[in-house]
Parts: sequence; C-alpha cells; structure tokens
Amino acid sequence: MPADSTIRQIKDEYEKRIKNPIKPIIVKNAPCKEKKMFGKDVDLFQFPAPLVHAGDGGRYIACWHLVIASDTRSDWTNWGMYRHMIVDKNHIAGLWRSFGDLGVIYHQQYKPKNKPMPFAIALGADPVSCMMAATNLPKLVSEVDYAGAMQQEPIELVKCETSDIMVPAHAEIILEGEISINEQVFEGPFGEFPGYRTSGN
Repeated sequence: MPADSTIRQIKDEYEKRIKNPIKPIIVKNAPCKEKKMFGKDVDLFQFPAPLVHAGDGGRYIACWHLVIASDTRSDWTNWGMYRHMIVDKNHIAGLWRSFGDLGVIYHQQYKPKNKPMPFAIALGADPVSCMMAATNLPKLVSEVDYAGAMQQEPIELVKCETSDIMVPAHAEIILEGEISINEQVFEGPFGEFPGYRTSGN
C-alpha cells in the first residue's frame, strides 16, 4: 500500500485480504538450509541474541519470530510468537502457557503421552509472517494461509531437517528442537513492553 495510507485504509485493506486465505507452497531447497549444524556443533551463542532489558533473566534469541508446531490430531500447523531465552549453548527456555495454542498442543497431545514435542523457531522471517504469528486467529486456523492473504501470494515453506514441520523457506535462521517432558528450568524475568517485568517461570 502507499506509504501515506491512512489507518482506516489499512484496516479496510486488511479486512478485505483476510477474507481470502492463500495456501502455502512447498519448496525443496531454501536459503535457510545454506548452512546446517547438528548435535554438538550447535552453539546458540553464535547467533544474535540480545539482553533486551537490564534485569532480564538472560539473552532472548526469540523476540520477533515464529514458533511453529504441528497438531497431531489434524493437518493444522500453528504459528505463534512466544519468547525464548538462551540457557546454554544448545538449550533454550520458553514460556509455554497451557492456554496458548502451542501450549495446548504440548499439554494435551504430548505431555500425557510422555513424549517430547518437536517444534521450530524461525528467525528473520518476512515481516508479514511474523505479524500473522502474533495475530489472534481462531484455533485450527493456520496462520501461514493468512500470511499469504496479506502478501497476496503463497508463502514458500520447506521441511525441517529433524521433523516433518514446515517452516518459512526464506527465514534467516531456523532452530529445530524438542520440548522436553522431564527437563525444566527457570525462564525470565523479562521486561514487557507496557513497562512492567514478569517474574521467572
């Protein structure tokens, strides 16, 4: 849209586009696969991860990103935006509440079976995809379809290396991992945008 579009024009265009979701397309090769690290070679400290606020519990590698997980009961893939703090070179701690979509998948589908949950984090994805990951859409609605709607063309996805999860092909960095059933660490505290600090969990 033109840079001088009014808020009303942007709202009207959003409402027009959101009515026409566009399914993604799958590609075999992608820029995010140019360099790969596995196992002991993984070192999260090689990536940009700022200490966002004085007093935060650690460096947050995921602050404007997509967290991606697949529902085991349907073909739904959920995108969300959940903060993740670096614990050590190959562990991160996330705030996965039981009422968020990704938390629901974990607590209802994996935890009862005592199975770790595969997930991925896309860093440096396009702004529209990040925006849709942070948008409150109904459950069982895949945010990628609505990112396509906003962009008015399909989002390109590529398969992860360690799971069947599909991730944005043009993201700069893809982190792949599992949410452990048995390991728990403290996450936070973290300074929130309204000016207060949430305690560690």
